[in-house]
Amino acid sequence: MAQSATLSRVFEELDRELAIYRGLAGMLEEQYLVATRLDTSAMVRISDAIAREVRALDANGSARHPRLLDVVALICRRGNDASVSPQLDASQHAQLEARCRELRQLAVQCKALTVRNGNLLASQFEGMHQVLHGETHTYAPG
Repeated sequence: MAQSATLSRVFEELDRELAIYRGLAGMLEEQYLVATRLDTSAMVRISDAIAREVRALDANGSARHPRLLDVVALICRRGNDASVSPQLDASQHAQLEARCRELRQLAVQCKALTVRNGNLLASQFEGMHQVLHGETHTYAPG
């Protein structure tokens, strides 16, 4: 019974993180669109929502037992074709692997979206700075 409860907890925590990452990916896409429109009020709103999701991820990570990810990694690791974990049936193992794979993919996707959005915002800031303050004339005769 304890093993079943532990497995249920693992699935619940993975599902919770997957939901947060899916929402975060959608918000990062929305942030990019808002940034391209230069909509300041919408940017504040979406940035606040993104910050809330990131805090939720941090809280979920802090609440997780520190060894849980190690256990999941051991369960998901395959040495050969017959290495399905003895604690899990094939279906449970496949579900766990699928969740872990999706979580990794979403984390990589969110990181890429964050970099893309950051580059756009930095470029916009640089452009606005040049418009408002002019460019320094590095090669002006002296």
